[in-house]
This record gives sequence, structure tokens and C-alpha cells, in this order.
Amino acid sequence: MTDLEQVLQEAQPNNPKTTLTALSSYNTALETIVTRSNSSRQYRDICWRYYQPLVSLLDETVQCEGWEILEEVIRQYNPSKNLLVPYCSHIVVNVVGRFIIRTRIQDGITTVPEIALKYLRAFSGQYDHKLAQTEAHCYGWGIAHPTHSVTAYLREVVVDKPWWVQQTLEHAFYADQHAATELLRQLITEESLAFTVPLAPERDVTEDRFLLECLVGPDSKKYRPTVPRFWSTIEDYADEFEWDATVEEQLRTLVEETGIAKELPTDWTFQELAF
Repeated sequence: MTDLEQVLQEAQPNNPKTTLTALSSYNTALETIVTRSNSSRQYRDICWRYYQPLVSLLDETVQCEGWEILEEVIRQYNPSKNLLVPYCSHIVVNVVGRFIIRTRIQDGITTVPEIALKYLRAFSGQYDHKLAQTEAHCYGWGIAHPTHSVTAYLREVVVDKPWWVQQTLEHAFYADQHAATELLRQLITEESLAFTVPLAPERDVTEDRFLLECLVGPDSKKYRPTVPRFWSTIEDYADEFEWDATVEEQLRTLVEETGIAKELPTDWTFQELAF
């Protein structure tokens, strides 16, 4: 990995070509391990050694150069182009997630490029690329976008991808708790979306009980979102989150309507919804 180490050391955020070279070298290094040795240990070692520095490099480059450089990266490492998912996808998905969150907070949801949301959406079912699939939970930050319906997609895939939807829905609450509350109500009350989720052998829970756990994170001052990884900004934003009184009442009513509140303490809080 001497070449990759050298390329990364020479890369500068204000020189996009060096950033693209570093990302390409990382992608090639992981691909070589898979195709030649198939060593899972070596793959993990390289992945975690360069994960954070490459994310930081690409993110800083995007902040220097703007959306255009990130759009170029998305198009170059787009899994929809062929059956192969680029090995550096978790790096790109992380930075796309940061870009969506940062843009939404600073300039509003209407300024978020639709292609960025479509890119994250493409990883919702990539179970062989767990890091990228997990980073894609930031897709929830696109809720209420004017031309790309996050709500429609989450409704479409909730039965087949309940875990991904639940954790993506948690991010949606940080982004827009009013829109996320309406989506959660739709997912829970629509009869055609009824299903069960196995939590452990011989223990299944209904979709309403399962999906309501997405409220635990935003409600907790001790919990912090796990993606985008290595980014303190999302932790700071979680610290500032407060329930709107109207939303909190609507959510408590929803829990009551499902009948789940009967299983909880009399003075229950959203924390009691944790598994």
C-alpha cells in the first residue's frame, strides 16, 4: 500500500485532481484485494486505515470546489452504471450525506440536488456493501424535497427493507420532524404496509412497534447519529434537537392509538420504545 500512502500524503483539497487520484487508488487497492487474494482481514485493514482520511480529504475538496466536483465523483462511481458497486462507495456516500445535511441546514431543502438523493437511494439494498448502505441512512435528510419524494420511496420499500427504512426515518426526524411524523403515521396506519420483523429467534414484532423505535434516538441527549461517520457536525446538530410541542403530542397520540402504550409504564416516554 506504499503507492496509496504516498498518493494520499500528496493530495490537497484545493487540487481536485490529487483528490480524485487518491480516491481511485483506494478503489483499486480494495478491488485488487478482492480479485487476487480475497483476504477479508487485509480488506478490513485497508478499508479502516484510509476510511477517515479519505472522507476528510474528499469533503474538504467539495467545500473548496463546490457541488460540481462531488457531482463528478458521483457520476464516476455510480453503481447504476453496471452490476458492480465501486469499492470506494462508502467514502462517496459519506461525503454526499454530509453535503445534503450541510446544504439543507444552510440553504434549505429546495437547494439539495436531486442526483445526490438518488445516489444515496441506490445503496438502500446493497447488503454486500454494508458500510455504504449504512452511510446511506442520511437519505432521510431529503424528506420534503420538492422534486424527489423520500416519503414515496420509504413507503415503497418498507416491507422489504424495514431496518434501513427505520434508521433512515430517524434521520428524517432530525431534518423535518413535522414531515417525518406524517410519514411515520402513514407507515403505521396503512393496512397494506402491515408486516412483522424478526428481532431474535422466536421473537417477531409488528411493524408499528418496530418503526416507533426511530423516536428513541432524537429523544435522547446521550445518543448520537452514527452516520455520516467521523463528522462532529451531526453530533452537534443532535445536541440541539428539541421536540416541537405539537409534534410530540401527535406522536404520543400515535403510540396510544397503536395500543403499544398499554405495555409501557404509566409515565412512559419515547425512551421506553427502545428494544
